[in-house]
Parts: sequence; C-alpha cells; structure tokens
Amino acid sequence: NLTDAEIQSLSGGFKEVGGGTKSAPKTLSVTLPTGEVRQGGTASWRNNNPGNIKFNDFAQQFGAVRGSAATDGGYFAAFPNEEAGKRAQRELLRNPNYTGLSLESAMRRWSGNGYGAEVAPPDLRSKTLAQMNNAEIDRLAEAMRKREGWKEGKIFA
Repeated sequence: NLTDAEIQSLSGGFKEVGGGTKSAPKTLSVTLPTGEVRQGGTASWRNNNPGNIKFNDFAQQFGAVRGSAATDGGYFAAFPNEEAGKRAQRELLRNPNYTGLSLESAMRRWSGNGYGAEVAPPDLRSKTLAQMNNAEIDRLAEAMRKREGWKEGKIFA
C-alpha cells in the first residue's frame, strides 16, 4: 500500500483523450497522475493495471485514481505505476472473495465470465488460490495480464 504522502502526490488525476474518424482511427492517450503520458497500447497498459481491476476503495489503497471507462460499466483503476497495479492484483487474488473458490470460479468472477481456469498455466488449474504459494500466484497473475490484453504503446515524459 502507498503512504498518505504518496497518495497525495497523485491527486492530479487521470485524463484520457481520444478522437478520430472512420478514415483516421483514434489513438488514445492518457496522462497519469505522475505526469507521464501514455499513447496507444491497451487500456490495461495505459492504466498500469495488468489485471484490469475496477476503480474502487480497494484500488485507491494502492494509489489508483479513476481511469478509463470499462465497456461492462464503471471505470478501471489507473495505478501510479505498473508495480502498484501488480501489487493490487496479487493482493486481490489473496482476498477471501477469491481464495475459497475453485480456480475456474475465481477466474470467472474476476473476468465477468470472460475466461476461466484455462488462463492459468496447466499445473495450476487443479488448485484453488488458497493452495497457491506466492510464486504460483505471480505466474497466474502474469497469465491473467496476457489474457487481459496488456499491449504496450508509447511513453512520453
């Protein structure tokens, strides 16, 4: 979790701009609270949010501000950096809302039924999140990041 001072330094907010037409597609650009500008790539990358976590009180504990709109409602969390997004993802995977479920059910809850246990490396698919050690959670989180569509764009300071 971030300190109060770190969270206060992020109070500049989040801004996503786009535009475009059929003949000239839009290129989304994001200005993160740190002042970094990210252009192109996917929403998970622009938001430093490898798990596509929605913006809420939990995400704010890791310094997140309201990010881009989610197609299924609400907003994604925009984290100050990728590491904060990864920490939030790992901690949420350790939350009792997920640890008591089969991996299939946990992944379906996480993704709004977009994917199940098939996202995980084969040797983890028969485990629950509660049975996984930290290294296994990290491997699962990386597989989820890929499934969530993490693709990098350009960064401008």
